[in-house]
Amino acid sequence: RDMSRAFSDLPFFVMFLRAAAMGATAAQARGLDAAGVTLEAEAKALIGTEDAAWPALADATVAEKDRLGFTGRVSATDPLLRTGEMRDGLGHAVDEKGVTLGSTSPLMPFHEFGTSKMPPRPVLATTMVRHGHYAAEEAAGHVIASAVGLFEPLPPKKRQGVS
Repeated sequence: RDMSRAFSDLPFFVMFLRAAAMGATAAQARGLDAAGVTLEAEAKALIGTEDAAWPALADATVAEKDRLGFTGRVSATDPLLRTGEMRDGLGHAVDEKGVTLGSTSPLMPFHEFGTSKMPPRPVLATTMVRHGHYAAEEAAGHVIASAVGLFEPLPPKKRQGVS
């Protein structure tokens, strides 16, 4: 996109800058929320997948999940997915400083960090490592577009090779 502009005189340019500054706060909030929506969706998509970075579930765990009917909905073993409570507890919050991705589920810390009997299967950290840069670009696209007077946010670069 061509974002260049020409201004006929200095007072018009000053007016433009003032308007851009006033819109920056709202654009930042929109951008951060868009980034949060993206991160939340990516985190939720991890629940139930056999992620290559995670250890496989123990045979006894898979057998118990099979017995209870908790497999085969998303993947063969549906790691971290039983009732959907943990997935549904994922969410994001936005403030003036940024986006927080988190969970209301009391089970999430045990899975995120592991226990003495269970290896970690991090959802929040994995999401931030894999998708945080894209989400930051998404948020910045709103602010940059507002600063140069565009009505639509600049799109982030297409994600390639994200697992």
